Amino acid sequence: MDQPIADALAASCAESAADVGPVEGIMTPILDPVQEREEIRCPATTVAYKSPSGSLFPWKLVLHLLKTCI
Repeated sequence: MDQPIADALAASCAESAADVGPVEGIMTPILDPVQEREEIRCPATTVAYKSPSGSLFPWKLVLHLLKTCI
């Protein structure tokens, strides 16, 4: 993703972390250009985010939040 989109996503993640707690297990930023080129193989990318398979589906997020609260 390019820098404006990465900035918006970083702000959204920070807001989410402030509201519900850490989001490291849900989304992980890849800020090192060398590492992201190795992992996603896109030379024009500025920043990348990775997440476990299926972690952004709403029911998985809700389940994660419920586990965190319990």
